Amino acid sequence: MPSLYQVAAPLASFGLSADNNGRIFNTVSPFANAGESPAAEAGLLHGDRLDLGRMRCTDPRSPNCVSLVAVLGG
Repeated sequence: MPSLYQVAAPLASFGLSADNNGRIFNTVSPFANAGESPAAEAGLLHGDRLDLGRMRCTDPRSPNCVSLVAVLGG
């Protein structure tokens, strides 16, 4: 039941949430504060945008595509 466990306790997080247009709307969750969030520590801010045009997945098994799916879809 690993998938059920992920609902209750995420296995990992970059500390950011983005909408389908690439606009970042949260740089802390699921962490308690910005000091614990990798995204906040990297300097990402609410309102920043991900360049989705440069994040195309030409090979779904490539490390870049897997990372993109983890951020946007996983």
